[in-house]
Amino acid sequence: FWAAYVPCEAQHKDAVQITLEQIDVIKRLTERYSPHLTSCASVFDIVQAHKNRQMCSLIGVEGGHSLGGSLGVLRIYYALGVRYMTLTSTCHTPWADSSNADAPKYDVRHGGLTAYGK
Repeated sequence: FWAAYVPCEAQHKDAVQITLEQIDVIKRLTERYSPHLTSCASVFDIVQAHKNRQMCSLIGVEGGHSLGGSLGVLRIYYALGVRYMTLTSTCHTPWADSSNADAPKYDVRHGGLTAYGK
């Protein structure tokens, strides 16, 4: 798995653009090292790659702040091959508390997931 990581500071700014750029880098690296490395987005792809003695290149997004609050963006990421996304990274989103909520400051904003997050 490759992690398309965007720093928390990009939230509410250019997180979507930076995430798309990270996905682009992952795709270009995969193409560069083909055929040894191949894009996989399903169990079938993984099985085929294993049969062909290839390594899978799978894409994940680290942190829901990379959505910019848009489910449309989530669907676009999926179409680009993203197969996992962590709900939060080290920053809260408008719809979920991050693991930092348990930090020494106990910075709880939502009490977990908001209704939108659920």
